[in-house]
Amino acid sequence: RYGANALAGLVYLTSVAPTREFDIRTRVSVGSDGLRSAAVAFGGPLSERVAYRLAGQVFSQDGFRSTAFLDRDATSASVQR
Repeated sequence: RYGANALAGLVYLTSVAPTREFDIRTRVSVGSDGLRSAAVAFGGPLSERVAYRLAGQVFSQDGFRSTAFLDRDATSASVQR
């Protein structure tokens, strides 16, 4: 994901066409620096000619990095100074 560490953030869009069968997908991530992420996408037919798909994601991270050069923990913004 290009630009994921940019100061302004990133809008990351992926399109998936609705299906004619009910479909649900989930994803949960846990990582370093307090990273927590959960996503869900689901969809299916509303009628013979209309289908839908909805998706959402929540993401959080504490923003701290261990800085060996400075021998301390620092936010990612202060590491760049």
